[in-house]
Amino acid sequence: MLKKIIKYALIGIIAVVLGSFIWNNTMISSPYYFNKGKTLYNAGQYDASVKFFERSLQTNPKNTASRYFLTLALTKGTPTYSHQETLYYMSNSKTHDMAQSYAKSQIYAMKERLIEGMEDNYIYSAVQNKDILRWNTETFPLKVYFEQTKPSYREYIKRAFDQWGKASGFLQFKEVYKPEECNIEIKFSPYAGPKCTGPNCPYVVATTTNTTDKYNRLNKMIITFYNTNPHGEDYTNTEIYNTALHEIGHALGISGHSDNPSDVMYAGNHKVSGDFLRSSEDIFYLSKRDLNTLALLYRLAPSITNSRGWFYENLYYPPLILGNNEEILKKKLDEYQQYVDKYPNYSGGYINLATVYSSMGKNKKAQEALDKAFELATNDNEKYLIYYDRAVMYYNNQDFESALNCAKEAQQIKNDETANALIKDIEETLAKINQ
Repeated sequence: MLKKIIKYALIGIIAVVLGSFIWNNTMISSPYYFNKGKTLYNAGQYDASVKFFERSLQTNPKNTASRYFLTLALTKGTPTYSHQETLYYMSNSKTHDMAQSYAKSQIYAMKERLIEGMEDNYIYSAVQNKDILRWNTETFPLKVYFEQTKPSYREYIKRAFDQWGKASGFLQFKEVYKPEECNIEIKFSPYAGPKCTGPNCPYVVATTTNTTDKYNRLNKMIITFYNTNPHGEDYTNTEIYNTALHEIGHALGISGHSDNPSDVMYAGNHKVSGDFLRSSEDIFYLSKRDLNTLALLYRLAPSITNSRGWFYENLYYPPLILGNNEEILKKKLDEYQQYVDKYPNYSGGYINLATVYSSMGKNKKAQEALDKAFELATNDNEKYLIYYDRAVMYYNNQDFESALNCAKEAQQIKNDETANALIKDIEETLAKINQ
């Protein structure tokens, strides 16, 4: 008797599991989920209806009614990250129907809705190639470490941090006294920028670089100020303040430059002397465009940040705001090409240009840009980036021996976690190939 009970129980369990599988994975349930979604939609419960239309499409992707009402619900409901992503997917799907047409028309409406009040910006210049690099606001305040330097330099750099904090309304900074504890490190070194031979030639006061760990997690931003200008003279307080204001923008994640001279992040505002469109004695103030760009950047879901697994539904889906990777890279290429045309003797411009070419698969042009960058390089930071970028390019092209050689050259210049992680990856790949 017990054996029969067990037998029938097992048959019942199998029947339930099989029935559930058939229900959830065949077209049988598609009309049911559609009707549930439609009832909620008609009641104005757009967010709740979305999941039922999605379930209907999971069992029958060709259900045109579910596709259309899903699109309607997405545009009328809360524009969460997931809803933005789904609408973008619908607008770019291979199914050409009313749902796709409506989704395409509504993509722009949703974008305008999301960026309302921040329309005047240069967000395309803020992204790092196709990546959104920025700090996780949940880890604020950002910790700042200062190397020993002249008291006036330190004071005016701190004032620049204060302007970003007060003007943005959400940035927070805290000074720490150990470099290993900081997010942003302020360093000082002898002048190693572009050569300057005339009395009124442009020169660089500081540069900003970032380091990431083996998980591509943002580790630290390093702003390196030169102790003096190329003539051996101390910088004025205004030069230090204005430069700090500009470089802090980079350290916050604004990777590129504005094309408007009225913005702190304008391309010319990291150089001083005769290259300024404004007098080098003018104090800079963050513009509306600077602040709009920062605010929008910090609403985009980051692809590189200082936390793993960090995600919120109130973030913006980057392709909906910026377009696809191809569109982003084209805009970045135009930006960096204009930059090297304006500053043909600055290595950093060619390094950025090479990175975009590499991301576009134009390796010959990337190599040419890196060769030009190496010819113009004046300091170890630039040479490190050139060797590292060459290593990544060779690695992506499966030339692992060349990649390893370049990665080791980068490591010789700066033995950091980023270079070490790349070397480890290359060596592990070579080991597998040679097994």
